[in-house]
Parts: sequence; structure tokens; C-alpha cells
Amino acid sequence: MADEALRFLDDDITLQENSKEPWYILIVDDEPSVHEVTKLALKGFTYEGRGLELVSAYSKKEAATLFGKGRFAVVLIDVVMETDSAGLELVEYIRKEAQDEEVRLIIRTGQPGTAPERFVIDHYDINDYKEKTELTVDRIYTTMRTALSQYQKLLELGQKQEELQTRLHYDALTGLPNRNLLHDDLVFPLSRSLILIDTDFFGMINDAYGFEFGDRVLQFISVELQKLLVDRERVYHLEADHFAIVIEHGDKIRLERLKEALINLSHRLKYESDGVSARISFSMGIVIEESEELIQKAYMAIRQARSVSRNRVQVYHESMQMVAFMQENAQWTKLLNTAIEQRSLVPYFQPILNIKTGQVEKYEALVRMHLNGTIVCPHEFLGAARFSGMLPQITKIVLEKTAKIFADNSYSFSINVTDQDFAEEGFVDFVKDTLHRYRIDPKRVVFELLEENSLKKNPEALNVIHQLSELGCNISIDDFGVECSNYAQLITNDLESIKIDGSFIKEIDKSSNCYLVVDAIIYFAKKVGVKTVAEYVHSKAVFEKVKEMGVDFAQGYYIGEPKEEL
Repeated sequence: MADEALRFLDDDITLQENSKEPWYILIVDDEPSVHEVTKLALKGFTYEGRGLELVSAYSKKEAATLFGKGRFAVVLIDVVMETDSAGLELVEYIRKEAQDEEVRLIIRTGQPGTAPERFVIDHYDINDYKEKTELTVDRIYTTMRTALSQYQKLLELGQKQEELQTRLHYDALTGLPNRNLLHDDLVFPLSRSLILIDTDFFGMINDAYGFEFGDRVLQFISVELQKLLVDRERVYHLEADHFAIVIEHGDKIRLERLKEALINLSHRLKYESDGVSARISFSMGIVIEESEELIQKAYMAIRQARSVSRNRVQVYHESMQMVAFMQENAQWTKLLNTAIEQRSLVPYFQPILNIKTGQVEKYEALVRMHLNGTIVCPHEFLGAARFSGMLPQITKIVLEKTAKIFADNSYSFSINVTDQDFAEEGFVDFVKDTLHRYRIDPKRVVFELLEENSLKKNPEALNVIHQLSELGCNISIDDFGVECSNYAQLITNDLESIKIDGSFIKEIDKSSNCYLVVDAIIYFAKKVGVKTVAEYVHSKAVFEKVKEMGVDFAQGYYIGEPKEEL
């Protein structure tokens, strides 16, 4: 191997993003003449103003060693080297062991009969397959430009996704992990403890001294909380004035000391700035050595503490949950059964505007309950519906009534579906029969999946979605960006659209953080050809901002509120 080819490895230059650096290309072939011909053909080659640094390896083993030391944009690989399949084994090493998904792999063979082209491309993650006789100077130029273009786009997408993940998982004000990351960290049912901290009378601090002062108070609290922690303890800023501490270890003596330290902090903490001082105290809910629903249990404990007084600590115990849970669900389950019998569950329709045409082209069907002359929104009863297994009944009622109304117009409509719908026997047949009965073209129907339901881990759901797609229905992901944030779902599923969660949209005209998150989502969606819908568009300023950013559809009270009639 040439000395100059080793230089970038020794200097530990591993990133292609540096525009001053050349593109590093690895040539893997046991014939020296192939290296010479390739280097001659690519002499003087540039792409995006950057030349090439060609590195040579003469075996699978040598290439694998080089691959561990530097980052390559393209690898040209001979199939037959020390063994008949050495090149293919190198491909598997790069993709599976080195876990490099961005590098472009081009197989070159002088013995095409040894590895059938279709089998190779289907079985191995290869980006191109060429016979050596094909690679004239012009063709190798074209092949290299295509490979580098793909590599550059993948790097851009990776950077955008990494930036988005950072902004999704860390609070911009305090720099602490946020609620999204807390949910991710608690996804595995391991035994641990959680302390939820609610700052007392924080709203009064904002009202008295202004939001900038309030923000500085939150930053001050975050610093003071972090001073109390030891290894395997982590503090999160959930939202507004709520913080959480997760304790991974099972040291109950340490937990008791931390609790006492927090109580002491709550009794003495004061923030002073520009001659103004604010007394700070906490109410705390503590969950000790639990494995499931830690956040919900901690909030139950805090509610119990605050029902007595402020600046108080309450440890969660099982009776809190059972009493509240049973009472609430029993009441709503009875009301739901009555509503289903009396047909008082009805769809309300919220318009969705095509921003480019300025026309309302579709509506989202949202379930409501008529109860004693009032309209009840779904957040009141859907928890009980899930617990009692009634969600599929609700979905069928909404679909049936919506299809009947839309039989007389040409609008499209969307329906929310859940994991319980996917598990319901005969769900696809019901959809098919309902659309046929009301002469609804399946292309007018969009099924919105909650993003919290990761499709990758639910083969049953994937099967149902595949059947709905075959029927001609469209699939969308709702509330994108707050739960799974699963970009793989955009790539591996045939989606019509994603609906960007309203928590990012509603402040997009004021918050640079929200703007950057939405911008990254739009960027990725456009790259994979998926339409975007902005929900919670509640003002002209928000509408103009999402329009400027290139969102395809808008939904929210500025466009129109949900109504029983279109």
C-alpha cells in the first residue's frame, strides 16, 4: 500500500464532512494491475470541489483492518480474492460488524459466473454490481459520481436526524434531558426509583417578575439539582416547572439521603438577580423500586401531596392508583356503553387545507360523545375505552358514520386507528364492506396511526396496514416527533403523509427550537417523498410560517374547528 494512502489513517482524519478533505475511496482487489488502472482512470477526478484519496487493499483481511481506522465514502470490492466469496464476506463485515450504512459498496468481478448478480444484490447490501470489463474510464467516472452523490445525501440525512434527535431529547433552556428522553429511558421494565419535582407557585414568579426571570430560575434549579446527584442518577427537565430524577441503583440508604437533601434544598433555596430575590420550594412525588408507569405513579403521589399543602413530599403507594383508576374507569366504561347503545358517539370533522392550492381537500374525523346536552372530547374517555377493550367499537362507529356522510361529496377523510384495531378480527373486512356499501373510493380514506405504536415491533399491525394499502387506502403517522420519532417507519412503510405534532407547530412562529425540529422533519419527509401535515395551526402567524417552510397541509382552529357538520 502506498505511504500517502496511510497518511489519513495515521492523522485520524475520519470525517468526510470537512470540505477541505478529499473523498476517501478504498480499492479492494488482489490484482495490482486493477489498482493501477483504477487510479489512472480516476486521476484528476473531483466531485463538489473535492478530489479523491485512493487507498489500496489486496485482501479481505487487509481491507477490514483499514476500515476500522478510517471512514470511506466508496469501496470498490473484488468478489474473488483469497477465497471465492471473500468480497461478499467483506460486504457483510462492513454492514453488520462495522455497522456502516452510509458507505457505498460497489462489487467488481472479473468472474461473473461465480456469484449470480441477482442473488448477490438481493442477499447482500450492495449498491452497485459491475463486471470489470464494463468499467471504462467514462463509466467508472459515472459510477463514482453517482456513489458519492448518494453518500453525501446519506450523510446530510444522518446529520439532520442527529440534530433532530438532540433537539427532541434535550431541553433548550436548561440543556437537561427532556420528557421524550425520559420516556425512552424508562421503556425497559427495569426496577428503579423516580422523584418528580414540581416547583411551588412558579406561575406567580413568572407573573411577578416576567418570563425571562422565570427562565433564569429554572436554569438555577437545574444546576442546583445536578449538584446533588451521584453515579447512575440523572435529572430531567420535563416541561415548565417540572423536573424528574431517575435512580438506577437499588441503594435505599442513598435514596433516603437524596430525599433528605432535596427537602433541605427546598427549605433553603433562593434565587437572586438584579436586586430581586425569589424563594423556591418543591412538592415531590417519589416512586421507589417500581418497573412500570413510574411517571404516572409519581404524578399521583404529587397530586396527593398537593391536596394537603405545598413544599411536601409524598411516596407513592399502590392504593393511590387503584382507587383513582378503578373509580374513573368504571364511571367512563358505563357512560361509553350507554353512548354506544344510544348511538350518541358521533364524528366531528376538522378541515385540512392544501396549502399550495388554498383549498380544503380533506377532513379528519374526530370522535365526540353527546352527554346530557354537552359535548365530551375523547381525552376524557379514551383511556377507559382502551382499558375495557372498546376502542375497536368506537373506530367502527366513527368509520360507519363518516362514510355515510362522505358518500355525498368528493372530499377525502382520515380516521384514527390503534393497536387494538389491528388486533380486531375482521377489521379489514369491515373497512372493505363499509366503503363498498357507501361507494367510497378507498383512495379517499386515510388511516392515521399514533406514532407511539411502533410498527417495526408489531408484525400483526404491519399485516393489517399492508392489507389496507392493497385495498387502496392511504396510511399516515399521527403526532410525528414526540414518541418513537421513528424515521425507519417513513422508509419501510408506504406512507401517504405524516402529521407533525402540534407541540412543535403551535409555537413555531416564536420558538427557534420548534422551528429547527419541524424543519428537520420536513427535510427528511421530502427526501423520502412523504407529504407533511401541520396540526394545531391556530393563528395567521403560525399558518404563514408553516407555509413558508414548505409544509403541504395545514389543520387547526385557524383553518377551522371540528364541527358535526361539514
